Amino acid sequence: LNLVVLGNARALLGEHELAYNIAKESMQHFPLAKDHADGPIIHNYAIQIIALAGYRDEALPLIETMLNTPGGYTRWDLQLDPRWDFFRDDERFNQLIKPKNFDQSMHANKEQQNP
Repeated sequence: LNLVVLGNARALLGEHELAYNIAKESMQHFPLAKDHADGPIIHNYAIQIIALAGYRDEALPLIETMLNTPGGYTRWDLQLDPRWDFFRDDERFNQLIKPKNFDQSMHANKEQQNP
């Protein structure tokens, strides 16, 4: 967890490459295949650091993996948590976190009625 805190601080300070390396190192210490308890927690934070550091292309498939991992992200977490606001300008992120049944919702129907 100390690496995650350090990586987050480095990312927020603009030291993106260092933050990225710290995040990757923290994920190596807690591999998902071996650590089903702490692994998802560490990976959730590390992936956010990777995205915050500007490595969006790498973060997107990792986010998708964590959406399908027990203890990983939920779409609601990613939609509502203000710590992800920096990523909302990326349509790939928005498509990834959109609820699977969005097309059946009243919100989707409103968009179709008011183009």
